[in-house]
Parts: sequence; structure tokens; C-alpha cells
Amino acid sequence: MRKDVWVLAEHRSGRLRDVSLEMLGRATELVRPTGGRVVAILLGADADDLAQALAQHCDQVVYGKHLAHEQFHTPQCQRFLLDRLRDHAPALLMMAQSAYGADLAPSLA
Repeated sequence: MRKDVWVLAEHRSGRLRDVSLEMLGRATELVRPTGGRVVAILLGADADDLAQALAQHCDQVVYGKHLAHEQFHTPQCQRFLLDRLRDHAPALLMMAQSAYGADLAPSLA
């Protein structure tokens, strides 16, 4: 069983949303006793600077750098995440209780 905790990082207007950093902090607390890793998932076009900023708060950044992710589009985001979840099977995927998370979470469940 995997011990990693993944966090779906949200951003808007070129800035990481505070909730993303809060979730990364909580994920770090969760993995500390297990030896797992914190992995941030970033979906978006032209978000290289955000990927670098996230790297300071986690062990790994998985960056879905694709123009289709420039605007939130549930089916494309779902496919991207499902492929990675099947390959890596983290212990937990954290998403914010936001419009973004509320739209994506049921389709992943």
C-alpha cells in the first residue's frame, strides 16, 4: 500500500490559491509518521512558475502542462488524474471544497 498523499493544487489568475498551500501543510503532517511523500498535482498551461513555487512545499510536483488545462474542463482533468492515480495509487488525494473540487471529485470517485 502506498503512503503518499497527493494534493490537487488550485490556482487562479497566475497565483496559487491559499487552500492549496494549506492542504500541502496538512498533507506533510499526515505523511510524516508513515514515511510517505507529498505530491502536488498542478493542471494548467503556462504555469511553470507555479510548479516551481509548489516544489518548495512538497516532495514532488506532477504538472499536467497542457493547453486543455488552461480553463477547467472536468473530462480532461479527470482523464489526466485517473491515469496517474491508477499508475501510482496514493493513499489519499486531497481536493479543496471549492467549485473546482466539487465538480471533479464525484467523477473521480
